[in-house]
Amino acid sequence: VGEAIAVEQSGRTVRIAAGDAVLVSTSIPWTWDVSAVQRLDCLRVPRGAVRSAPADLLTTLPRRIGQDVAALQLLAHYGGALLQGTLPVRSLESRRIAACHIQDLLTMLLVADEQDNAVSVSNRLDLIKQDIDRHLPDRHLSVAGMARHHKVTARTVQKLFEAEGTTFSEHVLERRLNAAWDRLRAQDGRAD
Repeated sequence: VGEAIAVEQSGRTVRIAAGDAVLVSTSIPWTWDVSAVQRLDCLRVPRGAVRSAPADLLTTLPRRIGQDVAALQLLAHYGGALLQGTLPVRSLESRRIAACHIQDLLTMLLVADEQDNAVSVSNRLDLIKQDIDRHLPDRHLSVAGMARHHKVTARTVQKLFEAEGTTFSEHVLERRLNAAWDRLRAQDGRAD
């Protein structure tokens, strides 16, 4: 975007300045006034095409991506080169490769944005614990899966729990035992 503009979607408004980007969903109505904007580059991508997109992506829209995010700079330059024809993409195979590069850059953009807007350590651990509680019945619940969901390494998740004097596995086991105990008590109460 060239000039600063406001983008509104789902009752949320973000202001984006020259060089920034904004993520919106085309499946949800959104508004912006681009009448004073000299240049605006748009990229429409199916949501499923973006690997590692956060599960809650739609609830965080519109989402501003600052111009200083390296992945946005890479995407802008690569996309610009494609649009200007300075990168040859004449064959079907070269178009497929270019599309894969765009997907990779979009994935980097979302991950970089998450890291740039990183939550505090205690907030991240709280979010992970909330996700664990939501997924307790899932027998495939794992530190690796939780790490992927939160865009951190498995080791980072392990360190967060170690800082509390426990482990991911111990926490999951404790939460599952507490849930089972609560169910037993609830059944006991119905028998009265």
